[in-house]
Amino acid sequence: MRGRVLVPLLAALLAAAGFAVGGAAGAAGCPVADADRGGHSAMELLELAAASGRADDPACRALGRAVADLALARGEAAEGAWERLRGEEPRGSLAAPWRAVAAALAFRAGHVREAHRLAVAALRERPGSALAWDVLGRVLAARFLDPAAREAFRRALALDPDDPAALRGLALLADERPEKTRLLERYVAVAAERGEPWDRVRAAREHLALLAALGDRPVFVLERADLPGTIPLRPVPGRPGRPRGFVLEAELGGRRPEPLLFDTGASGLHVEARAARRAGFQPLSGATLVGGGGEGRHPVTRGILPVLGLGPVVYRDPLVSTTGSSLERRGAYRGILGADLLGGTRLLFRPRPPGLVLVEAPRRETTDPLAADPWAVPAGELPVLRIEGQLLVPLRYGTGRDRGKGLFVLDTGASRTILAEGAAAGLPGLRRGGSGARIRAYGGETVPVGRVPVLWVGAPDPTRPRAFLAGAELRDVPVVDPGPRAWLAGTRIAGWLGLDVLARAPFELDLGRGTFRFPVPERRGRRR
Repeated sequence: MRGRVLVPLLAALLAAAGFAVGGAAGAAGCPVADADRGGHSAMELLELAAASGRADDPACRALGRAVADLALARGEAAEGAWERLRGEEPRGSLAAPWRAVAAALAFRAGHVREAHRLAVAALRERPGSALAWDVLGRVLAARFLDPAAREAFRRALALDPDDPAALRGLALLADERPEKTRLLERYVAVAAERGEPWDRVRAAREHLALLAALGDRPVFVLERADLPGTIPLRPVPGRPGRPRGFVLEAELGGRRPEPLLFDTGASGLHVEARAARRAGFQPLSGATLVGGGGEGRHPVTRGILPVLGLGPVVYRDPLVSTTGSSLERRGAYRGILGADLLGGTRLLFRPRPPGLVLVEAPRRETTDPLAADPWAVPAGELPVLRIEGQLLVPLRYGTGRDRGKGLFVLDTGASRTILAEGAAAGLPGLRRGGSGARIRAYGGETVPVGRVPVLWVGAPDPTRPRAFLAGAELRDVPVVDPGPRAWLAGTRIAGWLGLDVLARAPFELDLGRGTFRFPVPERRGRRR
């Protein structure tokens, strides 16, 4: 079995480098001409990519390299693959499949706007491209356009019933549990052959176990939403003028409220096991959390609490993940509340006096995936991307004239802004190596792999090239290996925007339309 895997893998690598390896092309046409139509296993795609190395047509060889990259390049490698593709767009019959493959690599490299442009262009010419429909669905789901995303995924599955990304994407958006179960079961059956990461397959199995344990029981039943309303917050003390987080008091069903960290960098509800038991926790199934510190994978138990009371918003039977370890060593909070639990609202975060103001926000109900415009946002705001439970915003970063672009996680759970190792590479002044300081995270500690002495982070103005809506200058910024969670997010992450930026001034986060207004301090006494 091992030999059967390594041979086509080596062949694809050689083909990507321009070598002629096995197979015949030319007279039979380009071997990868239909790679975007679906129906191929991961090994078959690699073999087709390898065979394209013998093609006389340079466009066929370029498409073969792109298909090999799509099968192999993840994480930082996806950015390199995307850079190799730029400027290679062929003309003629291979243009549409090339655009579909390029769209998938652009999404993986964090260039989501380009992914959308390429996917739509591919579909205008080639409606039978399952890969292009799949990428379009992922973009629309990331931009909070769920009805249009569902339709895009359904069109992908009509062409390729075993498309793993479309199966999983539609399952995550499904409202009915029988449909969600059916889609996840099919995903698990085909995922390994189609090259899906094993962590993602395991998560699907764990989700199926949870659905079986839940049966018909509803969760997160909204009992009250008195909007507009305010949730009081209190800062977790840190260095002078720099809070380590903001905590709210939540009713979970016990005799006393429990302090929860409000964390826009987390998804769902997480509570320490002891606090959950006090509140009447009912366990259902085990699971594995990917992310945080330490080794990056942490066993948790999922179950139901009697209530989640957040002041103006109250849920009955909320779903919760519990962990036996302490979430905060000083006991400042005993749980974490992800911002996604306040979906459908527009949040105004006030650092002084601390509080969350909630206003109901309408959703966009566009159903036509080709007509939907993911980038229509109000002036002065940035699009938010919701990918694998993370809220990402496109920012510029760097020092002086040396600036890059990337997606940053909005993270009120982080006291400081952190830069991913790949995004920091090449920045002037980057000091590599650990300094002994550690970053506390859910599940353990993360050791920085370097530091950037000065970093400028800014929100670009989408209406004016080279202009910015706002920005902040930071000092001694940690650089970290993003770890498995960033890799599994399916798109490249440049960093985490922490409270050293987000607590400078009020900011707005719209979880109905998916927009973010960068915090801009008043000019009087503005901090740099």
